[in-house]
Amino acid sequence: MNRYLCLLLFASTLATAGGQETAVASSAFWAWGNPEMEQPGTHTSASFAQAGPMERARILGAPNVIMAGNGLPDTDDAAAKDMAGIAQAQRIMWEISPDKDAATPFSYAQRIARVKRLAAADSRIEGVLLDDMSTVARSAGLKPEHIRAIREQLGSDNARIRIWGVVYTMSLRDAQLADYVRELDVINLWTWHARDLPALAENVAYCHAQWPDKPIVVGLYLHDYGDGRSIPNDLLSQQNETALKLMREKSVQGIVYLTIDNEPEAVSKTADWIRQQTGQPASERVLHWSNGESWNVSGDAWSEDSEGVVRPPDARNLHSRAFYTKEQFDDVTIEFEYNGSYRETGTGNAGLILRASGPNRFYYVHFPWGGQQLRAKHFWAGLAKLEGDGYHRNLAFNYVPGVPSETERWYRVRVEAKGPRIRVWVDGRAALDVTDTTYTKGLLGLAGYGWYAFRNIRVQGTAAPAAEWKPEPIPRHTFEVGLDSQVMPSGCIAPNGDVLLAQASKLVRSSDKGRTWGAVETLPASLGEVGDYGCSMFRDGDAVRVMVYRSQDAVKKPVPEIAVATSTDNGVSWSEPVESQVAPAWPAVPKSLVPYGP
Repeated sequence: MNRYLCLLLFASTLATAGGQETAVASSAFWAWGNPEMEQPGTHTSASFAQAGPMERARILGAPNVIMAGNGLPDTDDAAAKDMAGIAQAQRIMWEISPDKDAATPFSYAQRIARVKRLAAADSRIEGVLLDDMSTVARSAGLKPEHIRAIREQLGSDNARIRIWGVVYTMSLRDAQLADYVRELDVINLWTWHARDLPALAENVAYCHAQWPDKPIVVGLYLHDYGDGRSIPNDLLSQQNETALKLMREKSVQGIVYLTIDNEPEAVSKTADWIRQQTGQPASERVLHWSNGESWNVSGDAWSEDSEGVVRPPDARNLHSRAFYTKEQFDDVTIEFEYNGSYRETGTGNAGLILRASGPNRFYYVHFPWGGQQLRAKHFWAGLAKLEGDGYHRNLAFNYVPGVPSETERWYRVRVEAKGPRIRVWVDGRAALDVTDTTYTKGLLGLAGYGWYAFRNIRVQGTAAPAAEWKPEPIPRHTFEVGLDSQVMPSGCIAPNGDVLLAQASKLVRSSDKGRTWGAVETLPASLGEVGDYGCSMFRDGDAVRVMVYRSQDAVKKPVPEIAVATSTDNGVSWSEPVESQVAPAWPAVPKSLVPYGP
């Protein structure tokens, strides 16, 4: 077992000096933490691997922590910092590795001295762990006498500090293993291949027969690392139930869970299973559409397919919103995946509604896609505030380095709202960090326009009953300016500040930043069909120009004709187009090419 793997551990209290054992309870559950893997913010089972040690314990509902991964730090200050991060833990264990720059290999003297100092100041520390003892450590030169030296260095006054060693079932029949196990206080038994889990009870019985005085803590993977796959649900259930039966029979004194990868389904199912055994409430919610009873939508109902993918109606949605009206949240963490589609127009927007007090009052964490953004692969994230008038006012709109903007792919999003601070991560990258006091609590929801979908919507936070939902129409601010929607117009801001839009032979202008628009003006026929493609309009210093483009097919020549018409009075009048010199050997446009898309 690689020492950097993240483990989730829970164990019934080991036999005390008087031989008494306590029943399995929440106080006996452990979370194996890896401080070096921690990423900022609150996490759910979807990003369990990036959660800090104490947060892993919270996700599981476990009060106890094993500090693993890099193990006990090299300095007292670093160890004290790690201890401060697990101040709420009830019981603590440390993984130890050999001292650096020691005169002899596998010397733990400095680590043990540090453990003793920590334990003297904090009675919660009760053990040390040797990871990969039966495999990697032995291959690297670990000897039984090295383990014996650890006990001698701990001394009789630290008998409460137990030595745990990781043993794999594939090592059990190794004749030399017995010499190592005899030096341990606890066997931590792991099954590398999930396909070997049916032999779990048999392997535990073998350990008891060989080492009847050694307590056993069983290790269970939440990912099948032996075969490099997610653990099948039937094997996940089988290993849990088998381990529970063994624990009730007193054959094992604990169960350890491990995942180096984010396995949301396995982690959440295991966390729910642990809570069922201990009577704890569920740690997080997974939102489903189901029959829509807990939702309220603007427009037609959404749907959820057999794979748990939630979608808006199958139409071009401009204002599609779905509110989860069963309960509300203040401080909350939501993790979800979304997929934006290139269907039809290649543009869209999708995201999360946060702290909604009504259909038109909420925060909106959103992610747009389309056009040049997709071609440049630039990913953008926004946090908008809606205050009842229908406008989305962005509090922040950021470019997110390291995340490509694409369609037909799933993005992983984590949103944390804690007090007035809202933080957002996309595929593990920090995207937004905004402070705003407008909304302090409210409903969650999904929204967007275009074609998009969501899945794996996980919510971590304390819920409260939601107020009665009062539907409202979404305010509309559409207006006509004399152009149609059949062809995209070309636009610019003239030198005098007028907003100009041109479509084919028509031009309209606004002198008040788009609030009102004048009558349609007719462009000279010499400018051609002005629009977003082909003959485009643009500002050039103190002038407005139109690039007049006529293709090879139109002019029956090997090169196109390109000319420029100029207006020096903000688009009121235009010069005759002035021809440009076009480079020779102009490439022909393939007849089957549609010049649109990323």
